[in-house]
Amino acid sequence: AKQQLDFTGVSFEGLDSWDFDVLAISDKEQIQIAAWIMIQNATKFGEVELKPQVLGTFLQTLYENYNATLPFHTWYHGFDVLHTVWRCMLLTRSWDFLRGLDQFALLFSAVSHDVGH
Repeated sequence: AKQQLDFTGVSFEGLDSWDFDVLAISDKEQIQIAAWIMIQNATKFGEVELKPQVLGTFLQTLYENYNATLPFHTWYHGFDVLHTVWRCMLLTRSWDFLRGLDQFALLFSAVSHDVGH
């Protein structure tokens, strides 16, 4: 799964770091990485069937519906929270105590929690 990040120019090691700067990459790359995080999790645990095209449309819709004029609750914040939750899940080995569906729900909630307000 790590090699699948090649299309973004971001390495897995770069992404798997607290030093990852969500603002240092393009909006398109943010959407691609968000999709990668969600797909790799769903694929690994097999409890959620995600079609890449549907997920891409969903994430693009989220991106378009976050209010870019707000000082904080923007797409960038949602993507940053997704990254933070994903890292916490890796560091705590969340698969040892959460089902795949629970992990997906956390990631889904993280990226979408402030959309529309």
